[in-house]
Amino acid sequence: MDKRIKELIIVVFVSLLVLVVLDFLVGLFSSFTGVKSVTMRMNDYAAERVADHIAETPMPEGCEVVEKIALAGNIDSSGKLPFYYGAVLIKTDLSIEELQDHFSNYPYQGYIYEVEKQETQKLSEVHAASNLDRDYLLTDVSDGNYYLVSSYGSSIGIFGLLYDPRCSIG
Repeated sequence: MDKRIKELIIVVFVSLLVLVVLDFLVGLFSSFTGVKSVTMRMNDYAAERVADHIAETPMPEGCEVVEKIALAGNIDSSGKLPFYYGAVLIKTDLSIEELQDHFSNYPYQGYIYEVEKQETQKLSEVHAASNLDRDYLLTDVSDGNYYLVSSYGSSIGIFGLLYDPRCSIG
């Protein structure tokens, strides 16, 4: 191999290593500084993208989207991988079966939408594990007929291998 190509490969490798270390350090101190690392921002972006896609899905007649939720972090409490979670809270007189049937026609990049009746402002335990920005809805759902339509996944490509401090448990 040409000497210049070898030097270029070394420079690229070292540059990537420096970026990964800097991203790790920013993430490590994010709870003190309030600054999010690139990895944290990418996981947030994935969650927002899923929530936006659900909100843009054609809604059945009589459904009103009242809140959008996008969370990233340790959603399954394993502490091993970053997860992202996107959802919309809808108000409707339709049954859960009617909603499940409707949303089963609109999968998001291979993920199936989950539909669950929402009777409290607290998100269910699987979605409200440690280190999330919030584990509750902003909307008062006590008057009934609220449903959460959601989807979630684990990390985007290489960002699943990098450090997101919200995924540390303990």
